[in-house]
Amino acid sequence: MHDPAPRQINTRPYGNTFQGAAGPAGTLEEAALHRAAAKLKSVSTKVSGDAPVGFNWGTGATAIVLAAIPAGIFGLLAFAAFTDRSAGATPGMILTVIALLFAAIPLLVILSSKPDKPKKALKEFYRAVGRGNAKRAMSLVTNADKDGFQRRQPVIPKLGRPSGYPYALDSVDGYRGYWNELVRTHPAPYCLTRISGLQVQEVKPGVVIADFELTLTMNTQLWWILILVALLLAALVDILTRKVVKVRLRKVLVQVGDEWKLFNGEWQGYDEMDLRWLHSGV
Repeated sequence: MHDPAPRQINTRPYGNTFQGAAGPAGTLEEAALHRAAAKLKSVSTKVSGDAPVGFNWGTGATAIVLAAIPAGIFGLLAFAAFTDRSAGATPGMILTVIALLFAAIPLLVILSSKPDKPKKALKEFYRAVGRGNAKRAMSLVTNADKDGFQRRQPVIPKLGRPSGYPYALDSVDGYRGYWNELVRTHPAPYCLTRISGLQVQEVKPGVVIADFELTLTMNTQLWWILILVALLLAALVDILTRKVVKVRLRKVLVQVGDEWKLFNGEWQGYDEMDLRWLHSGV
């Protein structure tokens, strides 16, 4: 069997074990469709108990720390420029603007972290799994998906080391185990995520289908120690050894208040490829 080609929809959400349409009654694929219909009913009737997640203040705090140093440096330079009257007001004003721009970065990071649009929800989810923040990732998925249903990881070249063990995404540990095997398998790992070519289609009020290309750039942070020796060498080694995975995916998202949440927290569920449950109430 061949692995899914990059830049194409992954039609094998359970890895290389699945191909084609849903199987007969009793198969995992058929169960996924019935489960999806029940999940949607739970969300639409608010039985799922979903609540908005709001802003990611943790990421904002990190941004504040990183922005504080350059903002403080340029602020001090601006103060020094203003006290030196012989230089005029222009240098001080320019330095003040630069300081304010750095100071504004945390605010922009915080404001962009609220999943009030499908694209923001996707970005936040993949950023969270890339950073190993399973709790944040789980909060961006509807509660209706958090049950004991078996999830099988895909087998895609360069995409981690999937164990083949079925996971239940009903706990933080489940999310951590499932996603870390895919995107965080290096020692001291990092995973940078990027979404491009996003197309969003509303299929029902409060339900959208998002087709997009997900790019994952993965490696170990240990190479960054070389920065102490040579910045150029560190960057070169990192680039030469990193793994880059580009796959075209489809995710279903549902609206919760003024925010959006993923309908399925796995790589890609069968119900996100076979959408009959949306149109016929399977």
